[in-house]
Parts: sequence; C-alpha cells; structure tokens
Amino acid sequence: MPGGRRVGGSDVAKYSWGGGKPERLGGRKRRSEDSDSSDEEMTDNGSKGYYTSTGLATKSSRAFSHNTESSAGVGIIERVFLENFMCHNALTWEPNHRVNFVTGANGSGKSSVLQGLVLGLLGESKHIKRFSKVSEFIKKDANRAVIQVTLRNTGEDSYKSELYGKSVTFQRTINESGTSAYLLKDENMRDVVRKSKEAKDECKRILDKFQIQVDSPIVILQQDEAKEMLKIESPDKLYRFFEKATLIKQCFDQYSAAQVEYNKAYDTLKDKARALKDLNQEYRKAQAKYDEIQRSEQMDKELMQTKGEYAWARVHAARDNNETIGVSIEKVSKKIEQPKAKLMSLHEKLAEFKMQKTELEVAIEEETSKFSSQEQELLGLKEELDRLKQDMKQLNLNIKQETQHKNSVSQEIRVLGEQLEELNKGDGDGKGDQQKREQQRKMILLKLEKDKREVEDQILQEGQTRELVDSKIKQDTEKELLIRQELASKGERQILLRREMEELEGAQASEQHLAVFGAKIPLVELAIKRNASRFQQVPIGPVGAHVKLRGGAASNPDLARLVETELSRAQITAYLCNSDEDRRQLSRLLDDVYGTDRHKPRIFTSRFIHRPHNVTRPVVNQQDTNLLMDLLHIENPVVFNHLVDQKSIESVLVCKSQDTAKSLMTRRENVPANVNYAVTHDFYRFYPPRDHTSYRSYYMEALQGSGMLRSTMSNLVAERSQEMKGLEQHLHELQQEMAEVGRSKKSYEAEKKRAMGEIQKLRSKVANINSQVSQVKAEEDNAIDDADNIRARLVSRQNELTEAEEKIQDTLSEREMLTDLLSEKEEQFKNNKKELNELKSATNPLLKEQRESETQITNKTKEILNQEKLVKKLNSELDSFKSELKKNREEERQFEAAAKKITGKEITPEKSVKQLNAKIVQLQKRIKNKHQNVDLVTFIEEFGNLKERYVGMKKHIEKLENLLETIEKMNSERLDNFICIRNIITNNVRRRFNLMIKEFSKQIGSEVFLRIDNTNKELKFSFKNASGSRSSSDVSVLSGGEKSFTQMCLICALWDMMRPPFRCLDEWDVFLDAVNRKAISEELLNFSLRNQDRQFIFISPQGACDLSQVDHGAVSITEIKKS
Repeated sequence: MPGGRRVGGSDVAKYSWGGGKPERLGGRKRRSEDSDSSDEEMTDNGSKGYYTSTGLATKSSRAFSHNTESSAGVGIIERVFLENFMCHNALTWEPNHRVNFVTGANGSGKSSVLQGLVLGLLGESKHIKRFSKVSEFIKKDANRAVIQVTLRNTGEDSYKSELYGKSVTFQRTINESGTSAYLLKDENMRDVVRKSKEAKDECKRILDKFQIQVDSPIVILQQDEAKEMLKIESPDKLYRFFEKATLIKQCFDQYSAAQVEYNKAYDTLKDKARALKDLNQEYRKAQAKYDEIQRSEQMDKELMQTKGEYAWARVHAARDNNETIGVSIEKVSKKIEQPKAKLMSLHEKLAEFKMQKTELEVAIEEETSKFSSQEQELLGLKEELDRLKQDMKQLNLNIKQETQHKNSVSQEIRVLGEQLEELNKGDGDGKGDQQKREQQRKMILLKLEKDKREVEDQILQEGQTRELVDSKIKQDTEKELLIRQELASKGERQILLRREMEELEGAQASEQHLAVFGAKIPLVELAIKRNASRFQQVPIGPVGAHVKLRGGAASNPDLARLVETELSRAQITAYLCNSDEDRRQLSRLLDDVYGTDRHKPRIFTSRFIHRPHNVTRPVVNQQDTNLLMDLLHIENPVVFNHLVDQKSIESVLVCKSQDTAKSLMTRRENVPANVNYAVTHDFYRFYPPRDHTSYRSYYMEALQGSGMLRSTMSNLVAERSQEMKGLEQHLHELQQEMAEVGRSKKSYEAEKKRAMGEIQKLRSKVANINSQVSQVKAEEDNAIDDADNIRARLVSRQNELTEAEEKIQDTLSEREMLTDLLSEKEEQFKNNKKELNELKSATNPLLKEQRESETQITNKTKEILNQEKLVKKLNSELDSFKSELKKNREEERQFEAAAKKITGKEITPEKSVKQLNAKIVQLQKRIKNKHQNVDLVTFIEEFGNLKERYVGMKKHIEKLENLLETIEKMNSERLDNFICIRNIITNNVRRRFNLMIKEFSKQIGSEVFLRIDNTNKELKFSFKNASGSRSSSDVSVLSGGEKSFTQMCLICALWDMMRPPFRCLDEWDVFLDAVNRKAISEELLNFSLRNQDRQFIFISPQGACDLSQVDHGAVSITEIKKS
C-alpha cells in the first residue's frame, strides 16, 4: 500500500516486503551491553532461509500504512515514542495493526523498544529483567527519559471514548532519582489526567479494560525470558509458566486472598459472638435487677411509713429531753442558792477583818510616833560609827605603807654599809681583786639566769595544766547542762505519766477497753453517748477499736508493731464524722474533755458509705509476702473505706525480708500492678521507681508501747507502771551522774586554783630573781663609785629612815586615839539600841494582832475565790442547760415540722428512736442491695442503653452471619468456576498444541502429546511411537530446534486460548538453524495472519521470513539502525 510516512527524529525505517532499501537515521550507540545476544549478521539475501528486501523502491513505498479505523479491536499499539531511553535519543514507531517484524543489528536497540513498551504500560523493571532500578534506563548524559505508548480505543469495548476519543496515550517520565510521573492524553495529545497518582490509577483501569497484562509472557515474551523458557525442562516449572501465561495463577491468588479475608471476617464474627455472649449475661443481670426494682414499690411505702414514725419518735424524744433538762435546771438553780448565801457571808466577814486591820495600823502608827526621835538619833550614831571605822581602815593602810618604806630604806642602808666596808677593805687590793669580783658577779648572773629559766619553764607547765583543767571544767559544765535538760524532760514525762496513770485508774471502772487508745478516750465516748441526739449520725471511733489483727500479725508481736506503725497512731486514735456539722459538735466535745491539751484525737469528715469499696487486689506470687489489708479484720465498712482512702491498705505489701522487697520494687517491670510500696518486718519502706526517680527505701520509726490493737487495759496500766519505774531509775541515775560531774568539776576547779597560786608564787620568784640581777648589775655599775658618794647616800637614807619611823609613831598614836573613840561610840550605840528595843516591845501585841488579821483576810479571800469558782461553775452549767434547752426546743419545732410533712398529723410511735432507726437502715440496705447501690434514674438510663446496645449487636452479628454465609457460598462457587475454567483452558490448550505439533511429529517419527496435570501441578510431554505405545519423554533429549518448535506450538496454543490485543516475541529464533527457523517462522506468520483482530510483533536480528505470498497490507517490517 502506497503512502508510507516517516515521523521526524526517528532512526526507524519502514519498507514493504517487495523491495526497497532501508533508510538509516544516525545516532550514537548508548552502551555495549544493549547489544543483542547473537553476533551473526546476514551476509546474503535468504542465505539462511528467510527474506530481506533489496529492491529499489521509492521512499513513498517503504512502509505499509495502516488504517486506524481497521476492524482490529481495542488495545492494539498505534504508536510508541521514546526520548532519552537507553540508546535512543528520540524514536517514534507506528507499528502495523496486524503483523510486525522488527529487525536490526545487535546493539541497535530492538529490545529497548519492547522494554520501553513494558515500562510505558506501567510495567516494572523486574518484569524486564534488564536493570534493577528504573533510573538505569535513562540514556547516558540525560537527566530523564520520556515514554509514550498510544493504544487504540475504538469499538464496543472502548474506554470512555467520549473523553479520550479513538486513542489513548500513556506517558511516563522517569527521573534520575528513580521516581516516575504519569500522564494520560486523548487522541489529540491533550492532557486528560495530569495528577500522577490519579493518572496511574486510571491507567490500571484502562489496561484491565483492554485485557493487557505486560507481565504475562503471552503478551510480551522478553528475550531473557524466551531464552530461559527454552531451558525449562522440569514439569513443575513448565506448569508455573502455563499458570502465569493463562492467568490461572492470578485467579487462584485472588481466590486465596478472598479466602484469607473471609477467614479474618469469620474470626471477627467469633470475637463479636463472644462479646455478645458476655453482653447477654450483663443484659440478663440488668434485666433481673430492673424487674426487682419494679417490685420494690411496696418496700418503699413501708420505708416512708417507718420514716414518719421515726420523725415523730424524734419529736417525742426531744420533748422528753426538754423535760429532763428542765428538771436539771431546777436542781442547779436550787443548788446555786447555798453557795451564793455563803459567798455573801464571806464578803461581810472579810469587810470586818479589813476594818479591824485598819484600826490596828492606826494604833501601831501612834505607838511608833513616840520613839521616832530615838530612831533618828540611833540612825545618826550608826552613820558616825561607819565613818570612824572607815578612818581606822585608812590609818591601818597608812601604817602598812610607811612600814614597807621603812623596811626598804633599812635594806638599802645595809647594802650601802656593806659596800662601804668592802671599799674600805679593798683599797689596798690591786686590779686582780677587782677582776676576781667581776668574775664572781658574772657567775652570779649566770646562775640567776639559769634559775629564771627553770622558774619560767615551771610557769609554762603550770599554765598548760591550767588550760587543760579549763577545758575539763568546760566539758563538765556542758555535760551538767545536758543532764539538767534531760532531768527536766524526764521530770515532765514523769508528771505526764503520773497524770495518765491516775486517769487510767479512774477509767478502769467504765469503758476500760477504750483506754488503750488514750486515757481520756473513755471520757470522750461517754460524752458522745450523752450528746448522741446532737449528731445527725453518731461519730465512729476510735478507728483502732474497730480493727482487729489477724493472720501472722495476731500472733507475732513484731509484725503487729509493724502494722500499727504503718497505720500510725493518728489514724488508730482518730474519729470519723459523716458531715461537717457532726465534726463541729465532736470538736466541741473534745475541747471540753481535753481542754488545752494538744494531744487530741484527729477528726476525719467523709460521707459514710455502708458498703466496702470494691478494691482491686494486686497479684503477688512471692512467698512470705502479704497485703496489709489481709492482716486486718475490719467489720465496719466505714472504717474499712477510711483506711483504704487514707492509708491504701489494699496496695501496701508486707514483706518478710528486704531482699524480697527489693526484688519486687527495684525494677519497674517487676512491680506488681496496683502496688504503691512495700514495708519489711525490720521497719523499712521501699518505694518503686517512677518516671524521673529510681526506687527508694526509708527506715520507719517503730511505735513505742505494747501496741494499741492488741493491748488490754491491764496491760496498758502495767506497761505505764513499768515505764514509771524505769523512768524513776533513770532519774536516779541522772542525779548520781549529776553529783559525779559536780565533784569532778570541783576537783578541777581546785586544781585550777592550785595552779594559779603556784603560777603567782613562781612569778614572785621571777620578780625576786630580776631584782637580784638588777642589784648585781648595779654593783657592777657602782664599782667605780668612791666611798664618799656611798657615805653621802648612806646619810641620806638614814635621814629618810628617821622620818619614816617618826611618821609611823605619829600614825600609831592617832590610831590609838581613834580606837578609844570608836569603842566609846559603839558602847553608846548599843545602849541607845537597847532602849529603842524596849520602847518597841510595847507595840508587839499590836503587831501580832495585825499579822493574825492579815492571815484571816488571806483565808477569807481564798474561801471567797473558791465559792466564786463554784458559783461560776454552777452558773455556767445553768447557762449550758438553758442554751441546750433553747436549742432542743428549736430542734423539737424542726422535728415536728418535718414529721408533719411526712405524715400530716401527729402519731404516737410504738418503738423507740433507736429501734426505728435500725429498721430504716435495714430497709435501706435491702433496697440498696436490690438496686445494686445504683441511682434509679441512672440505672434505668444505663439499662436502656445496654438493651439498645445488645439488640443492635445481635442484629449486626446476624447480618454478618448471613453475609459470611453468602460469601462462603460465593467463594465455593468461585472455586468451582475456577476449577471449571482451568479444566476448559487446560483441555483447549492441550488440544490446540496436539493439533499444531502433528507436522513436527512426522519429522521425529513419533507423535507428541501435551499432558497437563493440575493436581500435581506438572506440564510434560508424552510420545507415541509407530507401534502405538505411549511413554513419557525427557525434554532435555530434544535438540535446540526441536525445543524451539515445541515452544512455538505451546505459545501458539496459549495465544489461541488467551486473547490479549497484541503479542510480542523477542529473540525467539536465536537457537534455531536455518531449516527450523524457516518452518517455525512460517508457522508463526500463518498463525498471526489467521488472527486478523490481533496485533503481533516479532523481534529478531535475522529479519523476516518469506513474505512473497503474503498480502501487502498485512505485514510490516521495521529495521532499526545502530546510532
């Protein structure tokens, strides 16, 4: 057909089978590895049994044109465009819609066109088996490759022809990074879908519509896959090729995936069924509870009637209480009259005594005025005596000073006399005697210096002794202070113990079992009982009275002490109140009982819940480990809830040893769930690690005493008595130690005094030695003095001595006179004083009466104070009763108003308040137990939601069961259809193969049959010889040509069964000789021509077969030149 065309930029030439010379458009070769496997080139036309064109046809006759309106179906390839792909710069190829032979030398890029076709139709590099990465297909020195594949979109099976037109173009752009971008274009090459992801999904839908699977060897058989297929000899591998080619494997994989999803849905259904079973049990329980609520109306009526009786019982009890208080007020009013009368009488007597005292003071003052002058005179005489004594003291001091001066002058006179005598003796001596004296003075000085050093050493030693003694005295002083402080502390404890023992002895008569929690606890209990009507709910306490030890704690005192230490004394002695008003009432009672004592029980306020908390027990498998909660027996649920809230007794572990506690608390993964910490029998507390801290341990100070939870009153009294004895013994020991420290301190002070005296003496010695040294040096200095000077000094000193003696004599005379005067004045003072005393003796009776009067005044004042206290106490008691009466009357009015609201009129209950209250509590418990302690409105709402949830889940599960039953039936039908289709395909392929192989069978002398075993998944061949016997044949014994012929028959049989729009074979004849190639190529050509609605592409470097008898428009030959 004339009119062939060539698209620009291509290195492809098309020409007719009848002649023409191919035109080559150049480009450079991309890489050597793109060369085809065969190195043979054709040397002459038809030398190997196939045909090439050598004619001189014009350019216009070189290509078969094809009509896009041909009767061929949708999906055939109309155009392939490659840019920068492998060895191609830019290639455009428009294949024939029937049969296409693509030829060219090795390395020219024939296979690259087929590989570009695969990648352009969303294929992956693993299907090509050329490169591992898609980026390696980009031409060298380029940064991207573009692939465009145009498929026909005409006929009844077209895809969105109104959108894409008569053709649709797939465009894939491959980047250096390995990513790809996708586009879809219509017949006019306009972009229809631009977003890459959406375009890729649309491409998949189009390929499914056109029945194109590029990974199927029946659609595209790559050259590597063709070579491998020729090598396939084992039946199982041949069967896998058959499964892949016929899409049986894909169908079975889809069925298996559907079965997996069905199994998952079935498991989900079973889970939902189990959940429905649990929900059904919960729903049935709630239904029973709901029915019980409906039946509880009569019980509610009885409760309301009992509440009415209880309200009027409270009214009557309040009236009785008011009458009792009125009687008490009358008694106190009568009782206060006598103290008031006595107080008035005492005030009158006190006034009389004060008047008597005033009269005595006036009489005493009159008597005293009579000898006031004598007193003044005696006072002046005493002052004169004091002055004379001071003068006598001064005279004695003057005499002492003059005597010392006299002795000093006498000593100096003696020394001067001796010097003068020596001078007189030494006038005849020469210089030798003078040197001798000088030598003697030096020896004396050396001896004095030595003595001085020895004395100073003794002073230093005594000083060290004094410092040591000072430190010892300081230590004893500090020790004495500490002992005094401890004595004071123990003394206070002794006083408290005596007081506590007195209170305990007083409490033994009543409520003695509570005294173990505190000496005043029984008084608190009595006060609470007396004032029970003031509380909305009577407080519970002490907490320890409701707690008993059990398990190991009941028999092991150490473990019991550990439990009490963990609970703490504050918790054991605490009281629990239901409301803040009850707390205030109890606080006032505690103030009355304890007064200013700060050791009062603690009060905890929380709404009473008369059912135990639902706690979660930790799971611990360690031996010798208990929960703190398991060591306590608590019957009262309010006390149990309090200890759970305050001390978390349900989450505290009690371990026997520290090793066990460490093994549980050291690592976070080992800590049991719901455990706060652990305590050990040796009083250590272990905390587990947290987000930012590791595990920690602390020592716990054990509670002292015999234990409150396991002690009795007699044990407590005995324990306090024993403590008192020990305290007295300790005080005695402290006093002995104090006396010992005092004696030690006195001995050290005596030693200090001795050392200081010794130091004083030694310092006097040093002064004396210094004086002697000065004298010797003076003698040396004065050795040159002459006798005249010494005589002059001697006379001067004798004159001074005479004056000193005269002064001493005058002072002694003056002292004698002063002594006589002093004796005279003392005698006069004595006489005057005697006279004054005789005058004062007249006032002694008055003074005695005055003292007696003062004593009486003091006694009456004390009596008045005592009576005033009594009257004040009675007045306070009276005011308290009046205040209580007023409050009770107000409560009576409130109770009466509340009762009338319930019953409307007054009734007389037959039972007491306590009995009715117990009945109300019992009815409430029964109602609460029936209602499962749930608010009715909330429960009914939750029941409605539960019922709706149950019905909805049941319907959903029924729907799922029906759906899964349908799916199971569909899967079963699907499997049956799959097996049926597989059998049909198997039979058709086998018959088609056996029919096509007959010609080949004549050549080898035996018939060849295809056997496909779907059970064992094997594909093999069997041979029937001339005698008619059958035997299996090993494919490996066949020659290359025979294998190729068998392959061709198998492929054609599969082609005939499967109907893709185009089929491609690459390098299908590389192992064939000329004879086999001619026969096989003619058979392939005939098969292609018979299938006019399908497109065939055969790629071979050896050209096409003989096309002389073929219709010119049915076959196209394309030669690709090396670039």
